[in-house]
Amino acid sequence: MKYERIKEVLERLNLNSITRPKEFEGCIFSILALLDDITPNPYLKMRRLYSDASFSRGANVQSIGNKANEIAGELNIHLTKDRETVRDYILKPMYDLGILRKGYLVSDNEYENFQTDIVLDYHHYKSGNNFYVLTESFIKLLQCCEEDLNKMIKSWVRTSRAKELQIRKEANKIKYGNLHSQLIDASISIFVPKYLPGLEVIYVDNADGDRIGEEYKEKMVEANLELGLEDRFPDVILRHPETDYYWFIDAVEHDGEFDITRVEDIKKSFKRKGKRVLGFTTVYRDWKTAYSRQSTYGNLAPTTTMWIMEDAGKVYQVNSVERPCFSYYMKVKAKNTKK
Repeated sequence: MKYERIKEVLERLNLNSITRPKEFEGCIFSILALLDDITPNPYLKMRRLYSDASFSRGANVQSIGNKANEIAGELNIHLTKDRETVRDYILKPMYDLGILRKGYLVSDNEYENFQTDIVLDYHHYKSGNNFYVLTESFIKLLQCCEEDLNKMIKSWVRTSRAKELQIRKEANKIKYGNLHSQLIDASISIFVPKYLPGLEVIYVDNADGDRIGEEYKEKMVEANLELGLEDRFPDVILRHPETDYYWFIDAVEHDGEFDITRVEDIKKSFKRKGKRVLGFTTVYRDWKTAYSRQSTYGNLAPTTTMWIMEDAGKVYQVNSVERPCFSYYMKVKAKNTKK
């Protein structure tokens, strides 16, 4: 299997978005190693079980790392030989994405417990008999024609981890406007449709001059919502048209998170207007900004959420001592209310 083909498929699966260049190279050569159907399998028992037991039947972390280095060395490319790096930053991302499958080779003295020689989708703690093997679906991906590849990639991206990486890739494409505008644009074009489907944008504070742009004035009238000087102005207001519930987004470059005071002020303001509040999301550009702000101030209000543009495939919920797991708390509260 050619190097370029593997590289193309991995890039289209967005694996390069979560691995550094050297580790991405390691992923390519690790796959080449696990496609090797000539070199005998490193496990003696595997060779006893299967007469044609080649390396492609599966190998442990160390063996994969050594074999990948051997293949890369023929091209004068040097990869890491550190076992933990191979395991955590090369093999694990591929396993998470569905490229690799775990397996455990049962030793003879364990057979009575397992009643089988090989256990797939299982690793025994710190065992040398743990191995990785390429999934059949990924091998088919490598072997299919270009027309089928497009369909199979789309299907693959529907899986949770691949979908998460696709969202991250979309977010990182947004590179226009000033920094604050960029965050707001990402919130509207990526965060809202992915995580808040059914809510529509009725207000965006993303321009100088009149805080309510012409394109949103009609939507504000339709929602019977009027904001005055006494009100807090978030960056984005969302509304669920059927229930008249509201969600708020603030994009933070330097300050302006949804802290307890800000959240309470907005809730009181909307209560006076006869409106119901659904939730709040603070948006950061990257983990560096989020860490800088929260390690210093730790001011995100409980029950709000946080979204980080560079890691766009996840949303983080803020819990507190009073409500250690807010979503669980709400479910229990709803259940008890029904009683």
